[in-house]
Amino acid sequence: MSIRWVDGDSGWINGRAFRLYGVDAPEGSPSRADCQAERARSAQAKDAARALTNAGTVEVRGSMGTDKYGRDLLLLTVDGKDVAGSLVGRGHLQYWAYEAGQDKPDWCG
Repeated sequence: MSIRWVDGDSGWINGRAFRLYGVDAPEGSPSRADCQAERARSAQAKDAARALTNAGTVEVRGSMGTDKYGRDLLLLTVDGKDVAGSLVGRGHLQYWAYEAGQDKPDWCG
């Protein structure tokens, strides 16, 4: 499986756009990030996601449909461990109930 990360919660799997389901990563773009700290954390989140998925066997454990940009909303595991949960546990991502109307996480506070 070929994964290319765009940021800490989205990228491309085998040439198809995806986003991890139920989480948010800090924004790296100056036009989208709310502060310098968020931009710095964005690079760390992307690096952590890349390292995690390069460290073992990646599997798509579920698909939760698509988002408004047409990306597949996926549940991924590495050697049986949830990718999103692992990255949340390490402080690189935050859980985000987008479909329930929850506000986007604050990465600057």
